[in-house]
Amino acid sequence: MFKLTQAAAGIAAALLAFSAQAADFQIRGVIDLGLTVTHAKHGDTTLSMTPDNYIGSGFDFLGEEKLSGTTKVGFALRNRFNPDTGAFQTQDKLFDYESQLYVEGPYGLIGAGRMSPFSASVGTQGWMCPFDVFEAGYQDAGLQSTQQTTWAAYDNSLYYVTPTFKGFKAGLFYSFSGDAKENARQSKNNRFWNAAIRYSDEKLSAMVSAEGDIRSTDSDLKDGRVFRAAASYDFGRFKVMGGYNRAEHQYQYAYATFNENLYSMTTASGEALKKGISSDQAWIGIRVPINQYEVVAQYQYLDGKVKDDGTKFKRHVLALGGYYYMSKRTLMYADVSQSIGRGALSWDNDGSDTNYTAFQVGMTHFF
Repeated sequence: MFKLTQAAAGIAAALLAFSAQAADFQIRGVIDLGLTVTHAKHGDTTLSMTPDNYIGSGFDFLGEEKLSGTTKVGFALRNRFNPDTGAFQTQDKLFDYESQLYVEGPYGLIGAGRMSPFSASVGTQGWMCPFDVFEAGYQDAGLQSTQQTTWAAYDNSLYYVTPTFKGFKAGLFYSFSGDAKENARQSKNNRFWNAAIRYSDEKLSAMVSAEGDIRSTDSDLKDGRVFRAAASYDFGRFKVMGGYNRAEHQYQYAYATFNENLYSMTTASGEALKKGISSDQAWIGIRVPINQYEVVAQYQYLDGKVKDDGTKFKRHVLALGGYYYMSKRTLMYADVSQSIGRGALSWDNDGSDTNYTAFQVGMTHFF
């Protein structure tokens, strides 16, 4: 860890020196700290300090240089840390959130490195965030509690985004391996692909995407896939958004939740998954700005089963939240969510309750 800290200091010094010469260079970041109260229906009520309720705390180094005409080269180095302890969020990985180099010109944008796909709600090229009123944040209020890929980032990745034409743009994403342990034989790697089309104008935004896991030949689980459609419309006084996704051959019922990795690559009886978890998910949300305040609400529904043994599950998530914008860079937030699980999600394998209420309050500052 000491060597990693030394490396961080060296990189920061080098980038600060570079900033005097670069055409466009930024150092920016965010700190988010709050409190969470959780009450389980058949369990305990807990109070804890929780960082990153609304957004991940971290710092970013961003730079661009104009090469000629409309062509430019740029980079994004993004770190995430835990503000309650000061520790890096990912051990032995300085820029765990994103590290990429890209070239943008009249024929589109191409980039390489570690990044999130288009179907994620985070990262430079994550296109899903505008369709989630909670912006993939909070314990269960955001789409991470019922969807796949929400916070995902992949190593060894390439992507291409077309130029925007009449509001439309498309993107292709491919990861040679989901993590840094890349094998010379590609069939031994867990690979990932994503394709998406997005449309945006002054009122309407929409997106369709498909993604898939090409799993290692060492895995018994079939290749996963997810299909997604989302849209939002701005009515002026309020904005409505929602969508649907279908997931096949997954090893967890949602990307992140209070009881994540429900089956941990096994069936309820402890056998390795081969067909995996399949599910349908839908959501609808609303944002209502009121002067310096904003009120948001969302409902999510998840319905699926473990194909290997037929175990079924359902989940309903209702959430209500609010923001108070103290300035352009500082806000306070509060939200309450109610999660209702059925079938396998009435409780998970260790007996802990998945029917619970969560209340969160905190402050976020951008710098």
